[in-house]
Amino acid sequence: MSSSAIPVANISLQDLAGDPFAAYAAIRELGRVVWVPVLGRYAVTHYNDILELDRRPEDFTAHAVESPMVRSLGDMLMAKDGAPHRRERSTLEPSLRPKVILDDWAPVFQRNTNNLID
Repeated sequence: MSSSAIPVANISLQDLAGDPFAAYAAIRELGRVVWVPVLGRYAVTHYNDILELDRRPEDFTAHAVESPMVRSLGDMLMAKDGAPHRRERSTLEPSLRPKVILDDWAPVFQRNTNNLID
């Protein structure tokens, strides 16, 4: 596929800032790989394609220093590959397991929700 055949998503940062799901749906409708100028990045929209990219870290990296996400939020788990990603994820993952969410976090969320409603 030549670069001229790649669809372009003309969305704004505002489209992504509020409720981005409409923007995501619009991007998916454009194609499997879409250029998003406002982000300076390609969006890959199909699950199996994303899995394929994940299996090829030598060709496709999450480490994108110039990405808007890294520029605005700093060095983070989602922008790391390999051992650095695994090290941080292994630290976080136990507290995000379904049973921990249900037993430990859900009561906190419910209490906070009730307090906000009251």
